[in-house]
Amino acid sequence: TAVCGAGPSTAGNSPDRVYAVKVMKDSVALDVTVTDANFEHSLWVNTDCSKPATQIACADTGPHSNIAKEALSVSNVKAGNTYYVWVDGETNSAGTYKVVFRVR
Repeated sequence: TAVCGAGPSTAGNSPDRVYAVKVMKDSVALDVTVTDANFEHSLWVNTDCSKPATQIACADTGPHSNIAKEALSVSNVKAGNTYYVWVDGETNSAGTYKVVFRVR
């Protein structure tokens, strides 16, 4: 279990965006990449959207780093499971970005 801080929605009053990704077949990994972001953010993956304790992956390069990109990978994803991917603004920040999901 990976934990970045205390989980989603803990970084001030920044908005969060949650994507539900349902995997259709057993796969090696779910890769998530955020690019072209113009604000400080982090990525989280949970198996239950309403329970921060179900966090299984996170990526947060920290303040004043390359805010344009974060990436993570969840190994051994299972058919029929839904994974909740959070793009979480940090330090009261928000903005635009692109997100790519890849199941391999």
